Amino acid sequence: MEARAASCLHLDMARQERQRARCGVWLVHLYAQLGKLEQLEEQCAALLEGEEEYGMEIQEETLLALVQSLVEAGYLHQARCSYEGACEQWSRKGLSGSEQLQQAISHLLAAGRKHRFPWLSLTSLFHSEWLEKGSMIQWTTRRTMGGLLEVEAREQQRVASGEEEVEEALQFGSQTARLVALVLQWDGGPLSMLEAQLTQEVQSMTLPQDEQENRLSRRSALLVLAGLPVGLLGRGAGKRVLAEAAMEAEVLPACAASLTACWQLLNGTDLALVEQTVRSYLPLLRQWATDAATSAVVREEVARLAAQGYLLLGFVAFHHLQFERRRVYDQEAVTLSRVAGDRTLLVKALTRLGGACFHLGRTEEMLAAYQEAAQLLDQVPLVLQGKVQMGLARAYAQEGNAREALESLERAKASCLDESGWSSLPAFLTADEGQHMLILFESFVWFALQKHERRREHLRAAEQALAQAEGLALKQAIPERARLGIHNQRALLAIQEGDVEAYTCSAILGFQGFQRFPSQMRRQEWMTHLKQALACWPQERRVRDLLDLLV
Repeated sequence: MEARAASCLHLDMARQERQRARCGVWLVHLYAQLGKLEQLEEQCAALLEGEEEYGMEIQEETLLALVQSLVEAGYLHQARCSYEGACEQWSRKGLSGSEQLQQAISHLLAAGRKHRFPWLSLTSLFHSEWLEKGSMIQWTTRRTMGGLLEVEAREQQRVASGEEEVEEALQFGSQTARLVALVLQWDGGPLSMLEAQLTQEVQSMTLPQDEQENRLSRRSALLVLAGLPVGLLGRGAGKRVLAEAAMEAEVLPACAASLTACWQLLNGTDLALVEQTVRSYLPLLRQWATDAATSAVVREEVARLAAQGYLLLGFVAFHHLQFERRRVYDQEAVTLSRVAGDRTLLVKALTRLGGACFHLGRTEEMLAAYQEAAQLLDQVPLVLQGKVQMGLARAYAQEGNAREALESLERAKASCLDESGWSSLPAFLTADEGQHMLILFESFVWFALQKHERRREHLRAAEQALAQAEGLALKQAIPERARLGIHNQRALLAIQEGDVEAYTCSAILGFQGFQRFPSQMRRQEWMTHLKQALACWPQERRVRDLLDLLV
């Protein structure tokens, strides 16, 4: 037992040292962006002297960042001296930089101020190119199993082939045409089957992350699908009245395709586009769903689509801090889901309604929504069962009912272990649910319990929950909006634990996140945490420097 405890303690200390090193490298990037060269060189010197603690991977990345910063600022002599000084320091200790590092820095020094170079990323795959005589150096940063960062470089020959580009364009065009033909020639079967087919087709168009640059994106195909209803109905899509036969045969499949695409686009940066698209035809769908003259079969199909439309608008309203509007949308989604007779969709809508009530401070209504959903879990996908139990745990935790919260939490964890059949789930689940959301919700539960019971164990449990995101990111892509939420939760955890370095690292990642994803909600969270950090560490320069990011 003592040996195991000592081993765990050693691993924990090593993880903390790596975390501090990563924060230090982020500060290098931050000081360079702010033009604070004195602080930049001071931070780099501290990292370059600690190879026993941090390892050569961090050393090389730090040196590369320093040289790059000085070159961009026009200090070529200082950049060269910094590189040579680091090499001499390594040589005295029997160490040396990699050949790839030497080659990359040579290119940087040769380029001078002619080009600007993208910043290194500590959390995702990135590419930095230095072109010379038709070849390029491609740097790739990735996490290893131990959580360390590994920098590798490989030289590739650039293939300038117009024929390849034409072939890719033709292939993309035929894939998009096949998707559109699938929609327009739909044989009248359940629209849920059409949505499932489209989801699988679109996912098959996804390229590996390191091949996406300079290629036609699947986003273009999603935009085509999203715009189909407007193409069929014209700009007056929300007002035009069609015969029921035409509605069923032409417009409903197009709306199903559009909603499927919008669920996928929601995981990008297209909130405004999703809102505009859904609003263009949602009034027409709602009119048909509530018209007594519409046949029962068509009404159920239309209600199912309209409910998804309101759920999408609820997502957009949430990220725009329009909490009451979101509650109205989610309540409408619940009503239409009952008309549709779709139990999975109804449970999904109830979980969204519960979340809307939480942000309005209506804890009793939140609990009621999740409790109703919990009564409908028969034949509901396991991932959604887990979401319901997580929602219940959060509601109980808000009320300080620790026993009920922990029981629901355990049931949620048991439900989310099996992800088999994931590809066959409807788009409104595959685009929004998953292990990443359960990780985020578990952290909500522990923080809520911490408000009622100031116990160190709750913070440790929150830390363990959020740490799962690192391993998950190695297996699958995490949507930007979920990733941003996790960064903000990590920042809050660091504040409560009094770890300024971990907070700084998470805050920078969070800032970069809401720069990419236009969420006022996540930005407000970030600002709230920054105010708390300034209150905790009023004299800490690294925290005060974060204010400069907002300028």
